[in-house]
Amino acid sequence: AGGSVCWLIIMIYGMVTINAYTLMDQFGALLIGS
Repeated sequence: AGGSVCWLIIMIYGMVTINAYTLMDQFGALLIGS
């Protein structure tokens, strides 16, 4: 049970990190475009 909880946390952390990078990338493109 502990192993799957750890894996779930890693997956959620990975998704949050990817979303943060995507947001920063879009924000950077907005700044560069204007």
